[in-house]
Amino acid sequence: YVVWFDTELDEELVQEGFARECVNRLNALRKDRGLAPQDRIRIVAWSDDGTVRAAVERFARMIASETLAVELTFRELHSAQEGAELLDLGDGRSLLVQLTRA
Repeated sequence: YVVWFDTELDEELVQEGFARECVNRLNALRKDRGLAPQDRIRIVAWSDDGTVRAAVERFARMIASETLAVELTFRELHSAQEGAELLDLGDGRSLLVQLTRA
Protein backbone atom coordinates (compact mmCIF):
# COMPACT_ATOMS: atom_id res chain seq x y z
CA TYR A 1 0.00 0.00 0.00
CA VAL A 2 1.05 3.54 -0.69
CA VAL A 3 -0.37 6.49 1.19
CA TRP A 4 0.21 10.05 0.04
CA PHE A 5 -0.46 13.08 2.19
CA ASP A 6 -0.58 16.60 0.88
CA THR A 7 1.18 18.58 3.62
CA GLU A 8 0.84 21.98 1.99
CA LEU A 9 -1.32 24.32 4.03
CA ASP A 10 -3.94 26.37 2.25
CA GLU A 11 -5.15 29.75 3.53
CA GLU A 12 -8.16 28.25 5.32
CA LEU A 13 -5.99 25.82 7.32
CA VAL A 14 -3.54 28.60 8.22
CA GLN A 15 -6.40 30.79 9.43
CA GLU A 16 -7.93 27.96 11.43
CA GLY A 17 -4.56 27.32 13.06
CA PHE A 18 -4.28 30.96 14.14
CA ALA A 19 -7.88 30.89 15.43
CA ARG A 20 -7.20 27.76 17.49
CA GLU A 21 -4.02 29.27 18.89
CA CYS A 22 -6.03 32.38 19.75
CA VAL A 23 -8.47 30.20 21.73
CA ASN A 24 -5.57 28.56 23.53
CA ARG A 25 -3.99 31.89 24.46
CA LEU A 26 -7.30 33.50 25.48
CA ASN A 27 -8.16 30.59 27.77
CA ALA A 28 -4.68 30.83 29.34
CA LEU A 29 -5.27 34.57 29.85
CA ARG A 30 -8.64 33.82 31.48
CA LYS A 31 -6.88 31.49 33.89
CA ASP A 32 -4.11 34.02 34.60
CA ARG A 33 -6.75 36.65 35.39
CA GLY A 34 -8.42 34.33 37.91
CA LEU A 35 -11.68 33.98 36.01
CA ALA A 36 -13.84 30.99 36.84
CA PRO A 37 -14.39 28.47 34.04
CA GLN A 38 -18.06 29.51 33.76
CA ASP A 39 -17.41 33.28 33.68
CA ARG A 40 -18.49 35.02 30.48
CA ILE A 41 -16.12 37.53 28.92
CA ARG A 42 -15.93 40.33 26.38
CA ILE A 43 -12.99 40.47 23.98
CA VAL A 44 -11.76 43.53 22.11
CA ALA A 45 -8.99 42.76 19.62
CA TRP A 46 -6.52 44.79 17.59
CA SER A 47 -4.19 43.65 14.82
CA ASP A 48 -2.54 45.22 11.83
CA ASP A 49 -1.81 41.74 10.44
CA GLY A 50 -4.34 40.97 7.71
CA THR A 51 -3.97 37.19 8.05
CA VAL A 52 -4.56 37.24 11.80
CA ARG A 53 -7.49 39.61 11.51
CA ALA A 54 -9.06 37.51 8.74
CA ALA A 55 -8.60 34.37 10.83
CA VAL A 56 -10.22 35.86 13.92
CA GLU A 57 -13.09 37.34 11.92
CA ARG A 58 -13.68 34.11 9.98
CA PHE A 59 -13.64 31.93 13.10
CA ALA A 60 -15.16 34.47 15.52
CA ARG A 61 -18.09 32.23 16.44
CA MET A 62 -15.80 29.31 17.26
CA ILE A 63 -13.44 31.53 19.26
CA ALA A 64 -16.33 33.09 21.19
CA SER A 65 -17.90 29.70 21.88
CA GLU A 66 -14.70 28.09 23.14
CA THR A 67 -13.73 31.05 25.34
CA LEU A 68 -17.27 31.83 26.61
CA ALA A 69 -17.16 35.28 25.04
CA VAL A 70 -20.45 37.11 24.72
CA GLU A 71 -18.79 39.65 22.45
CA LEU A 72 -15.73 39.68 20.19
CA THR A 73 -15.02 42.94 18.40
CA PHE A 74 -12.17 44.49 16.45
CA ARG A 75 -11.06 48.08 16.80
CA GLU A 76 -8.44 50.19 15.11
CA LEU A 77 -4.95 49.61 16.47
CA HIS A 78 -4.50 53.23 17.56
CA SER A 79 -7.46 52.83 19.95
CA ALA A 80 -5.79 50.10 22.05
CA GLN A 81 -6.62 50.42 25.72
CA GLU A 82 -4.42 50.15 28.76
CA GLY A 83 -4.40 46.63 30.15
CA ALA A 84 -4.43 45.00 26.72
CA GLU A 85 -2.35 41.83 26.37
CA LEU A 86 -0.28 40.77 23.38
CA LEU A 87 -0.97 37.15 22.42
CA ASP A 88 1.80 35.36 20.54
CA LEU A 89 0.08 33.19 17.93
CA GLY A 90 3.28 31.71 16.53
CA ASP A 91 4.88 32.15 13.14
CA GLY A 92 5.83 35.69 14.13
CA ARG A 93 2.21 36.80 14.38
CA SER A 94 0.37 38.30 17.31
CA LEU A 95 -2.96 39.69 18.42
CA LEU A 96 -3.51 42.46 20.96
CA VAL A 97 -6.57 41.78 23.13
CA GLN A 98 -8.42 43.29 26.02
CA LEU A 99 -10.39 40.76 28.01
CA THR A 100 -13.05 41.82 30.55
CA ARG A 101 -15.63 39.93 32.54
CA ALA A 102 -19.10 40.31 31.04
